[in-house]
Amino acid sequence: MLVILSVLFLRHFDTGMVDESLYGVAPFVSESGGSFVASSELSNESYSENGDTISYQYGDFRFALYDGLWWTAVYLEDRNTILQVPLHYGALDIEHVVFSGELDLEFDDDADIYIAIDPNVQNKYYTLALSEINFNLVKGIMRRPVAGCTVSHEACTEREVISCSNNPDNLPIIEFVLEEDALNGRGRVEFDEMCIKVIGNEDELLKAADALILLWYGII
Repeated sequence: MLVILSVLFLRHFDTGMVDESLYGVAPFVSESGGSFVASSELSNESYSENGDTISYQYGDFRFALYDGLWWTAVYLEDRNTILQVPLHYGALDIEHVVFSGELDLEFDDDADIYIAIDPNVQNKYYTLALSEINFNLVKGIMRRPVAGCTVSHEACTEREVISCSNNPDNLPIIEFVLEEDALNGRGRVEFDEMCIKVIGNEDELLKAADALILLWYGII
């Protein structure tokens, strides 16, 4: 996995920025002479390579493992297009993630959504969770991610200090919390009025982020 410190992520974070190099080539797009699988060619049965299952059906959605990532395709009706969605975990990997709470209706009123980042965290799973949420906010959900910092830091001189507990303007926020003892090792997503908290330890944080993304697309 790619290791990027949250401080470096903040320095390169810009509204609408997506680093698509993290995700490679979608397996649902056929390439001339290549070995990629077109979505129309995927059957309802799992297929395997060297005995390992690399594709499965989850409801109306197909998941395929390619080049270390789980891919699925989502039809975006408002744009009449199909979005290829790459994630580090497929739907079967995140069924244990716990969701709780409710959001205010106003959460979806603005195009901007603040991403509350702890600049002191140095963790590859934390950074990957940020990247995957950012990618899907821009490409799929059509919201503009705006990076903010949960605490004051030299990397945040031009960023707003904002968090779920520090939100005087009642802005929509997604905050990432790296928590070692998160709910007996299970990742979770907490909805609280104008805030979404994505919580977990190491890979469970990333699983919680991927679960939120799949919830957005109506897959889970």
